[in-house]
Amino acid sequence: AVVSTQSTGNLEASPTGETSWVNCEPILGEIPEGWCTRVNVYLGGYSSEPKAFKTLTEAIGACDDRTDSGCGGVTQEPYNSNRYTLRRGTDLKASPSGETSWVNCEPVLGEIPEE
Repeated sequence: AVVSTQSTGNLEASPTGETSWVNCEPILGEIPEGWCTRVNVYLGGYSSEPKAFKTLTEAIGACDDRTDSGCGGVTQEPYNSNRYTLRRGTDLKASPSGETSWVNCEPVLGEIPEE
């Protein structure tokens, strides 16, 4: 069981078996087809303005609307009010701060090899 500490709000193991519930923003169901979630990674370099959004849906929509290929995906910044930022980079890098990223993962069309 875990509990939320009052001083930090972080979840920690409970020595007495307490259970806590926290309110969190659901992300399942918001992710459009063709986009994949990648946890504990970030994409380098901010895209051009506007680059920050309050919701994942807004950020992915804005990324999809970029016609100049200036958006490689979306990274959520937990250290910055959980804002969703458009990123230029396409290479996923390990995040020391627990960021989550969304990248386009459209299937590659082509022949499927026979087994």
